[in-house]
Amino acid sequence: LTKKVQGFEEELKQKLLQQTAGSQPLQDLLKKADEAAKQEDWESAERMYLEVIRQSPRERQAYQGLGDIYLSQHDYEQAQELYSYLVSHNSEFPDYRIGLAQALIGQGQLERAKQEYLSHLEKVVDAPSQIYFELAQIYKDLGQVADAWQAANMARNKEAGNPRILDFFIEISILNGRQT
Repeated sequence: LTKKVQGFEEELKQKLLQQTAGSQPLQDLLKKADEAAKQEDWESAERMYLEVIRQSPRERQAYQGLGDIYLSQHDYEQAQELYSYLVSHNSEFPDYRIGLAQALIGQGQLERAKQEYLSHLEKVVDAPSQIYFELAQIYKDLGQVADAWQAANMARNKEAGNPRILDFFIEISILNGRQT
């Protein structure tokens, strides 16, 4: 009985080693792809992310990296496709909605982008000022000046010293007829 248990333990160890042996090269490939993307070597980064997805079709980090590449290259349709996939399969990660919203903005779909930002804000407790700032810009472009002022004010309250946010807030306040 002891020999059988030891045999099962050894068999289990071998299976675990086989399962984890492939994960290290995959993580290395992800790191290399991230580095290539940081250096704006889009072709190499894309190739490596696609290889990661080929080896592990559920690897979210590869999809996100690929989406970021497509956003950087202004390939908004591809980015939208990737981020739509991430949003639909990973609803517990609201940050993917920001990538989707940025792809939609690139395609001129401001109303849908606004909805993605709002969906993100519903699920995030303490969103950074940049999210409110981008939402304010969408509201402004849609002609919804009062909502733009509200979002810009949230961004200003979160990051009062940011000159870009302050300039926009002053501009939207003038358009809205409000005192700053």
